[in-house]
This record gives sequence, structure tokens and C-alpha cells, in this order.
Amino acid sequence: MSIAPKPARPALSRDDFLRALAVLADADLAWLVSTGDRLASAISGWSGGDLLQAAIVRTIRGTRTCPADLKVIVHLVRTMQSIASRERRKAHAAEVGWIEIESERGLEANPQTRLEHDEAERALRTRVLDAFAHHPNARSVALGTLDGLKGAELRAFTGLDQRAYETARKAMNRELDRHLKRAGHD
Repeated sequence: MSIAPKPARPALSRDDFLRALAVLADADLAWLVSTGDRLASAISGWSGGDLLQAAIVRTIRGTRTCPADLKVIVHLVRTMQSIASRERRKAHAAEVGWIEIESERGLEANPQTRLEHDEAERALRTRVLDAFAHHPNARSVALGTLDGLKGAELRAFTGLDQRAYETARKAMNRELDRHLKRAGHD
């Protein structure tokens, strides 16, 4: 059974977005910054203004689109939520070793460093396998992500169709969110 993709929602053009942004009241902008402050409270080095600016910049650059049938203020809040969530995950991942921080450069030159790197990589993979033992598709997506795969390359690696791939990504994100909450990083 094949599922047709959802039709794309018409989006505001860059100019329409800028016009809508220009007519926001000062009270709306203050509320957006205040909302951003609440979202940024758990992110080191971010303020509400930073989140709002990042949301605006991403929309202007086209990496985020504002659906034409959605209020700009709602779009900005959702984008700030997404950015805040991603930043919390990145920070937590760096803390617990889910992201490889050490550079590959020079590992071959120092056998001890290479050995330590390989052991850390094996330990990380074991943690991923354990974390996603109940969901093999999410485990495949997580392992492919660790290998640096993205997008279509990652989907091809997992061998999943689009729907199964999206389901696995959502399961992986839910598990990461649960892990962050258990670790006290709401």
C-alpha cells in the first residue's frame, strides 16, 4: 500500500513574511521574546531574543517556511520551539557522549588515542543498541546517523520506505526526549 504524500501547504514568500513581520505590534514582539526566554531557560548561552532572531533568520533564508494560512506569530513560536528542542538535544548529546566530539585528525598518529577513540565509539554504539532495543527501525536510523548519513542516504541505509522511515525517526526522537526528561533536561 502506498501512501501519497501530503500536498504542500502554500507558504508565504520571503517578501510577504517580511511585510507580516514589519506590522507586528511591539507588544507581539515583546511577547515573542518573553516566550523565547521561557523556551531558552534550559539552553546555556541562548536568550529569548536569540531564539526569535534565529527563527526569523531561518524563515528569511528559506530553511523554514511560514504557511500562508498560519499566523506569523504562531509560525515564529513553533520555529523557536523546534530550535530550542534541537539545542537541548545537542547539549545533552554532547554531555552523554551521543555525539562524537573528538576530531579524527591525528588518531592514526597516536595508537593510544586511536584505541581510546575506538573504545569510545564501541561504547556509544552499545548505548544506542541498548536505547533502541525495542525499536529496530529507530535503532537503524540512529546507527546510520552516527555514521554521518543523512536524508535519502540514511533512508537507503535503513532500507525503509518513506512512511516507515518517518515513523522510525519519530520513535527515535521520542526516545531521546524521554532520555532527556529522565536526565532532568526538560
